[in-house]
Amino acid sequence: MRLRFELLGWTGRLPARDPFWRRIETTASSPDRFDRIFSLASAAGALEEALTAAGRPRVGREGLMSRAKQVVSVSPLWPSLTDLQAAADARNIAVHPPRTVPGPRECVAHALVFFRAWCALQRTFVTTQKAAELASDFRSLGFVYEVFLFGSLARGADHPRDIDLLILDDGELSFQFYDYGERTVESLLESANLSTPVNRAAERCAWIDVIAVDRESFTNDKGYRRALAKRQKDPLFFVNIADGMLSFDQRDGTWNSKRPPVFELLATLRRELEEIGVVEPPHRMLRTAR
Repeated sequence: MRLRFELLGWTGRLPARDPFWRRIETTASSPDRFDRIFSLASAAGALEEALTAAGRPRVGREGLMSRAKQVVSVSPLWPSLTDLQAAADARNIAVHPPRTVPGPRECVAHALVFFRAWCALQRTFVTTQKAAELASDFRSLGFVYEVFLFGSLARGADHPRDIDLLILDDGELSFQFYDYGERTVESLLESANLSTPVNRAAERCAWIDVIAVDRESFTNDKGYRRALAKRQKDPLFFVNIADGMLSFDQRDGTWNSKRPPVFELLATLRRELEEIGVVEPPHRMLRTAR
């Protein structure tokens, strides 16, 4: 049994590269009732985080449906309140004694409702405008010199998964986060005094990713660039992002294609590697990212 929907011209399962929703998919269709309880509770919890990230935080003991009813239909993905109420009721009944748990087919249907609502809110958050707001917050810090947007959002994907930011600083943050992947984005935001409830919730939804790099070292030190590249999951990471990067202009809050010379060189290298078939064209990378 698969969670599927056909909206906005997209048809598919839960995102193959998202381990959280893949686990929801597996547990929702499980014959084990406790797996299905986990699925409903986790999917509802993810929607709670998404509501906070989208600017609708919980007030007091406010429930999920009270918050969801404040949402104007943000996209065709947003489920009807009837379906969302049914999913919320199923979750509430499942997690409280005597734990009446829906069967796999019904559980899958409710999980899909939560997923649709989560995706609808994701699309309101993962935008160039929101990315510009985050970039402006980083640029207001005296030790951050430049902010770049990369990844699927910068390349203009129809439905980008997250906001990817590369910040160049004087070492204040990049020194602490040199070992990329060892420290979380949430801890980087906290170190930058940008750990707001909205940003924390967005990070937990995996809608924000931030990399901090020392500008002076990255520009002039080959050893630093080599060591930094080795710490990425993809050794060609900086090559792969260079030709699609956008630079944030603090003066008017917009994105443009201006890049430092080192990134222009990397962009040229990427195009050459693409020509000989070593790396994939950007349009194929966008399909993979969805």
